[in-house]
Amino acid sequence: MIVVLVVLNVLAFALSFGAILWAWVSVKGDVARNSEILNDLRTIDATYEPLLASTHDREGTYAARTDEYTRAGKFTFTFQDMHHMPELVKSMIFSHALSGLRSQVALVGLGLTLGTVANVWSLYV
Repeated sequence: MIVVLVVLNVLAFALSFGAILWAWVSVKGDVARNSEILNDLRTIDATYEPLLASTHDREGTYAARTDEYTRAGKFTFTFQDMHHMPELVKSMIFSHALSGLRSQVALVGLGLTLGTVANVWSLYV
């Protein structure tokens, strides 16, 4: 019986800690990808800035730059979205958190449940 309690407690720790570690690695990867995209966008800006200052075909240059932005992975929005920027940012943060961390939170909950069951059970054994 004591072996079962020890196994439940170790399993609870492993699930909870593993989920937290998994979430950390996942978020760290997203931050790295976002940094790569931002660096690519800065490179694109540096490439097109002299062209925008010197050419007469600004619309074509803007269109070419926008195409490169899209290929680099830039999230684009309309001018009307600028009026709703705080809500847009909050929505993006919440959707990312919900989509990226759902499994990890479930594993932490399962780990906490197993740990609680094992600890309460140990009071009666």
